[in-house]
Amino acid sequence: MTFHAAQLASLYLIYGLVGTAGGGLESRYRVGSLESGTLLCQAYEAYLELHAPVSISFEHTWFLLLALARRVELGVAGCDDCGGLQLRDLLAKHKQTCGNCQQGSPVPTR
Repeated sequence: MTFHAAQLASLYLIYGLVGTAGGGLESRYRVGSLESGTLLCQAYEAYLELHAPVSISFEHTWFLLLALARRVELGVAGCDDCGGLQLRDLLAKHKQTCGNCQQGSPVPTR
């Protein structure tokens, strides 16, 4: 689930729903905007292409986007071990690695 959520966060960056600002993310999603809604649908469709069956519903995709935009409990960061994008619990006090590194999956080096 964590890996899927991190992929969705990556898709948000790719589709311009969020952007980088001051070491974190800033939301570019506008509630009620047809353009933002279209971009969210496109990001979710790209997620569907990557995974079958999917682990995250469309509604939870939207909730994830809103949580990332708030930057209170959830953010993104690079994994300390492999450098890959990971979701980060902003309230956690311990070091976190990405889902791939936690499972010991081989990750290509840069």
